[in-house]
Parts: sequence; structure tokens; C-alpha cells
Amino acid sequence: MIKGILSLLCLACGASGLSASAKDLHLDPDSSNAYVLERGVLQGGVETRFASVDMGDAVGADVSSANGVGRYQDLEGRVHFGLSQKHTLSFTFGNATFVYQDKEAEVGHQAFRWKYGWLVDHPTWGFASVEAKWFRHSANDLTVAGVTQAKSNVLQDYGYGIRFANTRNLSENWDLHGQLGYEKALEDGDDGQSIITAGFGLAYHWGANQLEGNLVYRDIQRKDPNPLFGQSDSDDNTSISLAYSRMFTERLAGHLKASYQDNLFRGIWPFLDREMGNVNVKDYGYVSIGFSYRTRY
Repeated sequence: MIKGILSLLCLACGASGLSASAKDLHLDPDSSNAYVLERGVLQGGVETRFASVDMGDAVGADVSSANGVGRYQDLEGRVHFGLSQKHTLSFTFGNATFVYQDKEAEVGHQAFRWKYGWLVDHPTWGFASVEAKWFRHSANDLTVAGVTQAKSNVLQDYGYGIRFANTRNLSENWDLHGQLGYEKALEDGDDGQSIITAGFGLAYHWGANQLEGNLVYRDIQRKDPNPLFGQSDSDDNTSISLAYSRMFTERLAGHLKASYQDNLFRGIWPFLDREMGNVNVKDYGYVSIGFSYRTRY
């Protein structure tokens, strides 16, 4: 994983770039902002998320009766294209390892996003955007009690979504973000689930936008028409993250983020919601480290 991050950074440092500010380097999926890239701008990024110890033990929760949730690692890459002054096309892809109960899943995930900034630096309303999304998760390998399952037993989901976002510059240093989104996820061809996400973010910039602190709150409301294991047909997951970003050069930035969620991965990996309907793990968090690089194409 570390070698992969270093390789991407080496590739980045060999390209030509342009100046950028920290505030619009946050185009990651968890971001609440409405920024879009300028025409001809290419931005790449990599992020690794991990919890290296049992999530329940890390927060003092007793999950022994459910056999718990173990380590979690995810390495994700992102590519964003500024197609015009108002259109940004994004592709994210990654691979995660997730241990739960007596199972270990290796999950691949991909998402395409098209973001349209229908307001860009408006004198009153700031920035406003609408984003369409298609996503997919698939368990490349699933091991149960040490036995690798046949491909016919491998789980997957796919779906689509739409999100509206608004960013207002409260002052030279403060930004306020808001978002509202809807997703429809299909699981193994089933009816799947619907998800409504609402949230806001608050960002502060230091030193001519070379440093940024970003606090994001999200609440995910999930509805499942065919719940398993006697679980409820609806629940929610609150997520809070605190990120710190620094511009190392005019083109390269680093990001450090700590995230907290109060209800496992509910509404984030849809097929796991069905898989883990009988595992009740509350209050856990993980740490993310990432880099962003910008150039022209």
C-alpha cells in the first residue's frame, strides 16, 4: 500500500502543473463543497483509509456477542477532469479489505461522477452544483472461516445517485458548505435500498489558502424494502469527519482526516448492509491519509 502511494507521488512530481489553492482541492466523495475545476485542469489524488485494530475494541464497545468487526483498509485513487468552466468529470476506484464475523471480504469499488456548477463564485450565493453519480461495489474474494468462496457466491451492488451542494464564502477565511443527495442501490439484482444524505461542512483557511481545516457532518437515512435477519426496514448513520490539508507546492497537497460513524458502514456499502444485518456495531472511526496533485491536460 505504501509503495503504491509513493509510486503515484513520483509520477505526479514529474508532470507540469499550475498554481492552486487548498480550498478547491477537496473534490473527494465525502466533501460537501460545490467547487468545480477550471477548463483543462486535471487533478489526481490517492487516499488510504484504515483501522488497524478491532473497531469495537478501539472505542470500548463490546462486540464479542456478534463476533465483532476487525481490521479495515482501503486504498482509493481519484481522477478529476475540468471539461469546461462549469463541468467536472470524476472517476474514483479502489480496493478494500474488510474483516467481519468469521469472514474477510476484498472489495473493489468504482464510481463515475459528473458535476455541473450552475453557480460559480456568485456575489451573493457563492457556488452551487448538481452532481450525477453511478457506482459499483463487488467482493472480489470472500473468505468464510478460512475457506474462499466460489465466484457465484461473491456479492455485489451497483446504483446511481444525485447530489446538490452549495458553498458560501462567509469571509476571507471561512467557507460554509451544504449538501443534499439521493441514491438508489441495487444489490445482486434485488430491489436494493434507497438512501437520502444531508450534511454540511465548515472550512477555515490559513496563510493565503495554503492550510485548511475542514469539518463535515453527514446524516444518511437508509430504507430497505426487503430487510434480512429481522432488521428494521430503515435506519440511519451519522458521520463526522475532521480534515487538515496543506499545500506542499503550487501543485501538490497532503490531506489528513479522522472520521467517525455511529452505525458501521450503513448506507455506504449497500451489499454489506444486507450481509451484516445481524451485526450491531455502533460508534467507530478510522484515519485517512491522502495526496492531491494538479496539472493541465
